[in-house]
Amino acid sequence: MLTLRKHKISRLEEFSDAVFGFALTLLVITSSVPRSYEELMALVRGIPAFACCFALLVWVWYEHDGFFERYALNDGITVVLNSALLFFVLLYVYSLKFMFDAFMFQVFGLQGRDPAKGMSLRLVFIAPMGFALMGPVHWWFGQAVERRRQALDGAAVRNRSQVT
Repeated sequence: MLTLRKHKISRLEEFSDAVFGFALTLLVITSSVPRSYEELMALVRGIPAFACCFALLVWVWYEHDGFFERYALNDGITVVLNSALLFFVLLYVYSLKFMFDAFMFQVFGLQGRDPAKGMSLRLVFIAPMGFALMGPVHWWFGQAVERRRQALDGAAVRNRSQVT
């Protein structure tokens, strides 16, 4: 069983947390301040879609945080992979909100109007595509850790053979 590493938070992790915070902020500021009761009710009807978006982004952040708790990596490959993941998170945030707004309208009738009305069916694939692109990045993170582990195991074997 892996134990969590306790390490000083790196600038890479701090930057990542800031980007996740910014992505969540983008979800909030996509709505304007209500100026009437009807506008307030429209915002209230949007809460379930916001909650779904929030939960998904927190889940991705939690997995990301767990990775850096276990493996305090800060090499070039990790920086590139982390940057790709953060890029997809920011690219994904608006399409995610759009997708859940449309879903909540279609399934529960929670929006005052259909966000997807008059839009091409191709738009349905944008949000899942952003989410799907994050999967390979997480897989590459795992591959980078495995390569590092194998290199360290090989170095340990060489050091033991030199000592004996």
